[in-house]
Amino acid sequence: MLRTTLLVALCVASAFATDFRACSDGSPSPDFLEVSGCETLPCDFVHGTDLDSKVTFTASADASTLRPLVMVTTLGLTIDYPLPDQDVCANLISGGCPLAAGDQVIYNLIMPILQEYPLVSMSIEFSVLDEADNTLTCFEVDGKVVNP
Repeated sequence: MLRTTLLVALCVASAFATDFRACSDGSPSPDFLEVSGCETLPCDFVHGTDLDSKVTFTASADASTLRPLVMVTTLGLTIDYPLPDQDVCANLISGGCPLAAGDQVIYNLIMPILQEYPLVSMSIEFSVLDEADNTLTCFEVDGKVVNP
């Protein structure tokens, strides 16, 4: 019953799917991505707002804890972008930790776009890692920081 409900929810939401690229290291890609207000790349990241995303992925292995890893590439530099909330498990809106291989979950990913960020284009690589730093899902999106 839960799988049927999730499948119906995904079908309804599919009209709002956001394009993404698989990560170059061959890590598993999400089953579905929805970035609020963005269907095609590049996405607009608006100063003073939060980038609100729903990432649906299937666990490739058992995991007790999950954390995000975000790498931003802009102006030829790649930097680690630490999200304020480092507990992916606390932000699962479907499913929960611990995960068993094959479990499908939906992660509510929130990324602040601070007012002081420069107006630049960027590539962002999002990963979800388990307690042993294995990547359970990874994807890339392009975007640009814009004024409201």
